[in-house]
Amino acid sequence: MTSISQKIVERCLDEIKIALKSKGLKYADLAELLQVSTVTVKRILNQKDIGLERLITLAELADLNVGDLIERAKDSPEPHHLFTDVQDKAFFNNPHLFYYFSELFYFHKTPEKIQQENELNDLSTYRYLRKLDDVGLIKLLPENKFHFLIKAPLGFAANSLVLKRNIALHIQSTCNAVVSDEKDDSYFMRVKPIRAPQAFFLQMAAELKKVVDRYTEVAEVAYIAQTDLPEFQVTIVGHPLKVERNENESIINVESFM
Repeated sequence: MTSISQKIVERCLDEIKIALKSKGLKYADLAELLQVSTVTVKRILNQKDIGLERLITLAELADLNVGDLIERAKDSPEPHHLFTDVQDKAFFNNPHLFYYFSELFYFHKTPEKIQQENELNDLSTYRYLRKLDDVGLIKLLPENKFHFLIKAPLGFAANSLVLKRNIALHIQSTCNAVVSDEKDDSYFMRVKPIRAPQAFFLQMAAELKKVVDRYTEVAEVAYIAQTDLPEFQVTIVGHPLKVERNENESIINVESFM
């Protein structure tokens, strides 16, 4: 299929499978209707490069209009998958494991490439892959071959231990960046104390979060495979203002000023 992206096809097939299940159609039923084997049916329903003619046939069997189906798939946001608590804890306790996984998953490197670049021995490579298999991120096969058990976009849950640690590191990086002398159009900062009703502040916060989320969703879909692009840090923070004055800022009795 050349005119429809694999992501859109995948979303269409997900909706088709839900509709087929709701109609009570099983693999055996579809195999009989399509005059193919049940194994072929399973492959078709999970095939990202399925042809348009086959997609139309499946949509008709599910009583779905393929045009509407494709439009909904185009408009629907990419579902965001989250690491489990077990996976998060494994990454928190072993940060090097997360960096190894990142090289595999986000940067599409092979175990051989990672081993070469980091001067790992064979046993370490196997241990990394074995641990990722243990926590359910990959299915390890003979000779260090594997396939992923998860798919992008993938990230951490709000209560993630790794996320909390990374936020602290990123905020420190942001503080260092905004006070440095190195500035260009890529740097921006707004620190604005606002005196206003809480409802006003909450409305502004909601609008800011929507803007960042919208741009993030677009970037995750459009640029996820382009690992050579620069990375930017966007940190928007709002909270009730509580600034504690130090001794030099207090108003005190004075005899004179220096």
